[in-house]
Amino acid sequence: MKYILMFVIQLYWLIPKRMRRKCLFKKTCSVYVYEHTKNAGVIAGMKSLVYRFKNCRHGVQLFIDPTSGEKKMILPDNSIINQEYISENILKSI
Repeated sequence: MKYILMFVIQLYWLIPKRMRRKCLFKKTCSVYVYEHTKNAGVIAGMKSLVYRFKNCRHGVQLFIDPTSGEKKMILPDNSIINQEYISENILKSI
């Protein structure tokens, strides 16, 4: 199963980047899931896939933390992501 999931992700990477959806995270969702699957197994990979599927979509809120001045993002599950994990495309919009 591990190799099937990794193979499906590799097939996805064959699609030109301009035709893929933009990711909110600095490490793209497919790379994130691929690495988790490769290093920790299919169960960890599937959990990563579900997490990213639920959170890498509309409903995020960008803000600047008034105490640190750092840009942050609130995900649909109400977790807060620091600037170092947010995609450059998203950071430019704030």
